[in-house]
Amino acid sequence: GQESELTGIFMYSTQILSWIPPLIFTIMNELDINMKWGGMFLNVYFLIALVLFQRMAPWEMCIDISEGRNKMIPLGEERLNERLK
Repeated sequence: GQESELTGIFMYSTQILSWIPPLIFTIMNELDINMKWGGMFLNVYFLIALVLFQRMAPWEMCIDISEGRNKMIPLGEERLNERLK
């Protein structure tokens, strides 16, 4: 079902977001900005990640939701059955 789609979105997001902090740190370093500002930027990035991590639902709740009814696939089947009638 939709597990592969969600895994693809996760992989795409991690690949896009993983190169941003080193890129900004390198740009700041090449512009002769003091190294402490580059380090502060990396700490701010980790702080943002920590806040977002704290906002995530617990793993058990995610498992319970995933074991429920799939809302995407049956909807398509219902529409197909309506068109065939």
